[in-house]
Amino acid sequence: MSRLPVALALDQVSFRYPDGTAALSDITFSVRSGGRAVIAGPNGAGKSTLALLLNGLTRPSSGQVTVLGEVLGRHNERWARQVVGMVFQDPDDQVFSPTVAEDICFGPLNLGLSAAEALSAARESLAKVGLDWDSMADRPPDRLSYGQRKRVAIAGVLAMKPRVMVLDEPTANLDPLAAEALLDVLDELSREGVTLVIATHDMELAASWADTVVLLNRGRLVAAGGPETLLSPGLVAAAGLRPPRWIAPRQAEKGGQARTRPTCTSRTRRTRTS
Repeated sequence: MSRLPVALALDQVSFRYPDGTAALSDITFSVRSGGRAVIAGPNGAGKSTLALLLNGLTRPSSGQVTVLGEVLGRHNERWARQVVGMVFQDPDDQVFSPTVAEDICFGPLNLGLSAAEALSAARESLAKVGLDWDSMADRPPDRLSYGQRKRVAIAGVLAMKPRVMVLDEPTANLDPLAAEALLDVLDELSREGVTLVIATHDMELAASWADTVVLLNRGRLVAAGGPETLLSPGLVAAAGLRPPRWIAPRQAEKGGQARTRPTCTSRTRRTRTS
């Protein structure tokens, strides 16, 4: 029987902070190509640290992270950050160029695309997240709603054409309608074959959305398997979580497309000041 190709694999990965504090210990699991994985655990479980390891923003203290068949290291950090897009929990940590268009163009321009190519990629990615270019491109990000800024952050990552996307608590601080709209975006990306990894402690999201579930607690792997993992009260309790209140597969509709116009000119980002 043939096996589906693996997009991400961790083999006995551990991570310690400079002061010696262990954030992750001996983590081993894999995510198939085109899969939808959830890394679930309570606050402090190591979810965000693990997410940063997946695209080379952080290197493991021991063990290895493999992406699309390549073991990550200093030699391929730039490649890793192109093929594995990272969306942070707070969009204000990621979206702070003067305009939406400039923010989305930032990544493609720094990959070496021409202004015209970057503009085309920005238009396409903004349409994918369900935002209208004509009304959004020239707007300052700080004039957008929190949910809109989340979508702009995703668009900025999509513009670099990643094959894998890692999202840290993507539905955090969103109202139910905004959360549903964002999940519709992820459903469409999944249909296009993008491998998706979400770090969350939202058990209903994990149960309804994922085909792979990784449970962490205090930096250690509790379990890794299919969504049926969440039906084990013992495993869920060991992860410091509660069982999902309901399990219902999502039935997302396909989103529309937007039309576009402004220009991409700069490879430098204005530093955000508080």
